[in-house]
Amino acid sequence: MKAFGIIDSQFWLDRDLRSVSFEARYLALYLLSCPHGDMLGIFKLPAAYAQSDLQWDEKTFTAAMQELSTIGFVDWSGTDEYVCVTHFQEMTPATSTKQMTHRIGLLEKLPVIQLNIDKPLELLTHRAQAVQNTQDHLDRIDRVSKRYGLGIRSPPGKEKEEIDHRLGDIDQKTSKKMSDHTIVPSEDGTRPDWTTVAGQKPKHFDVWFNQYPKGEFERESKEEVLMYYQKAMAIGYTEIELREALKRYTTHCRQTKKLGTEYVKKASNFLSSSDHLENSWESYPEMDKYQ
Repeated sequence: MKAFGIIDSQFWLDRDLRSVSFEARYLALYLLSCPHGDMLGIFKLPAAYAQSDLQWDEKTFTAAMQELSTIGFVDWSGTDEYVCVTHFQEMTPATSTKQMTHRIGLLEKLPVIQLNIDKPLELLTHRAQAVQNTQDHLDRIDRVSKRYGLGIRSPPGKEKEEIDHRLGDIDQKTSKKMSDHTIVPSEDGTRPDWTTVAGQKPKHFDVWFNQYPKGEFERESKEEVLMYYQKAMAIGYTEIELREALKRYTTHCRQTKKLGTEYVKKASNFLSSSDHLENSWESYPEMDKYQ
């Protein structure tokens, strides 16, 4: 049983979750924080347990779960006692090597279930590289991936198409843009040297870095943020797109009075998600009074 669950404030602004019923949103909150869950986001949850916790009947629970399945929030079937919160590793990312080791341990203990865990493996691979790019973590994820018949989750650089495992699905537009960039492998050939991706350090990076909104956390080093900035450029984001994404997010932080607080995302987290870079970051009037 996990001690607690973390709910990011962006949960309430998620467009997919705003499109479903109150019961489905309530169930989503439950799945992110319920006592039967774990820090992998893939766990055994008998329907009777959830119905008892929520004080729902079977019909209400099934309908809400089907709604969440429709928007891709969860993978679940009425005959399988396991649930998979698809983007859990993005919503509640590991922040240390110790946490990553624990999550991979949970993954290795997971029996082969009839659910799609492709996206969680993809996000876990990316996060393992972000926290600390240890080959041991990546190899262990690969072994689980092969057990599920999903193929190897190689670190970026081994295969050109795998460079944006750190984001979501690879669409045709992104794949086309990727072909215009050069990935320079490291000396040992295991991963790209991000300091030389797409040429020298972009001239506009310093301005972007200096304009990024300040939070309560200790500011990340310029070198660390540069790595994520270049990753974003390597998969096709342009200088203008990154600048506009920063502008939208800065405006959002200012309007919601988050500047200088713990609620400002770290620059590395902001750059590592297409959801962040492409989010409109609109401020909803009905919620402003609660900010």
